[in-house]
Amino acid sequence: MSLIGAVVLYELAVGSVRGFAYFLGISTAIDLLLAYCFMHPLVWLLARRPSLVQMKGIGIASGLDVATETHL
Repeated sequence: MSLIGAVVLYELAVGSVRGFAYFLGISTAIDLLLAYCFMHPLVWLLARRPSLVQMKGIGIASGLDVATETHL
């Protein structure tokens, strides 16, 4: 949404507001790139660790109502 806002603001504004819109667009694009290149693989790796997936109360499986094995 802020990328669209930056484009609209850049087209309609003049002076320093146009500069703000330019840097808003650049920072949003960099943020999206970093989130995709670093956070996506990190979450992918963490989701494949059984100890993190099945952690009681906060694991991924607790939010999915997945039955976990309990060892007695």
